[in-house]
Amino acid sequence: MKTKFMLWMYIFLMISVISAYSQTLPKEMTIKNDYMPGFGLSLGKIVLVQGNSVIVHYHDKQVGYTVKQGMLLYQKDKIMTQDNGRVSFQLNDGSQMSMSSNATMTINKSVFDPVKKDRSIFMNMPEGKSRFTVRKLSSFRRSAVKIKTSTAIIGVRGSDFIVMATEKTTEIVTLDDTLLEVNSLFDPSAEAVLIRAYERSEVQAQALPTQPEPVMPEDIDSIMEDFSFSLITASHAKSPEPNNMSDPKSSKQQSSKQQSVLVSGDISEPPEPVNMDILHAVSPPPIDGFGPIHDTPYKKIHDLQVDIVEKQTEDELKSKLPGLPARP
Repeated sequence: MKTKFMLWMYIFLMISVISAYSQTLPKEMTIKNDYMPGFGLSLGKIVLVQGNSVIVHYHDKQVGYTVKQGMLLYQKDKIMTQDNGRVSFQLNDGSQMSMSSNATMTINKSVFDPVKKDRSIFMNMPEGKSRFTVRKLSSFRRSAVKIKTSTAIIGVRGSDFIVMATEKTTEIVTLDDTLLEVNSLFDPSAEAVLIRAYERSEVQAQALPTQPEPVMPEDIDSIMEDFSFSLITASHAKSPEPNNMSDPKSSKQQSSKQQSVLVSGDISEPPEPVNMDILHAVSPPPIDGFGPIHDTPYKKIHDLQVDIVEKQTEDELKSKLPGLPARP
């Protein structure tokens, strides 16, 4: 009798955990396969997809689009992964976010201006589990990155961390070379808790963040399993170059990076990403060989914007050092 009671308790707990992270799409939402771009300029794109997920534009919340690799993202887009869905996307600043199944994330704001040295990102993640690999921009004049859940606000510098959120709790696990400032929505004015590499903290509703405690390598390995993509799915997208593991700093670093090589490589100094603001400001009229921005291949946009940035940098240099030969 006792064994039977324990079995029912186990089943009940499992259902409770699943329901905490499970989500269903609104019944009135129409799902379409043919993607219609959002308004304004793109702020990133989908790089990896597995299973079923949906993108919803802010201006039309009754329509969801099936997520596919290569889709461009727009301001205030909401991404929702389903029971078997996983999505990884990259913003124009080079930062990468990977969502596990039954997660919801809204890109409320993403501004990246390499000329003015300005970055500002604000994201809302009310539920689910996601990994955030935020590119370090130490030379920037301003770099503000914040993640909001139902119970916490996470201030990010250059970091690699995982957030697990429900309506009543937020759990944060940090990885290599990370420093976060965590505040509770219960009392945002309270002093922030600092979380460093390989630590864990929790923020319950109506409570302040717990003091950080070390996270064990085996716990990291278990968590990272939710961010691995199948080789079949990954073959359709360009995977990041694997890190050099010949001389790892520690067993913890090696374990976490090996588990996620298909999700997020070391992006501390990646190639300069697409800057849609520069393209809009410098060349608003149509460009020969290019259609509307949402119809233009991503690589062409990237190459064009690299040329624009190089041209601006060269012109600025010439203004300070007159007499340089003209650009060929």
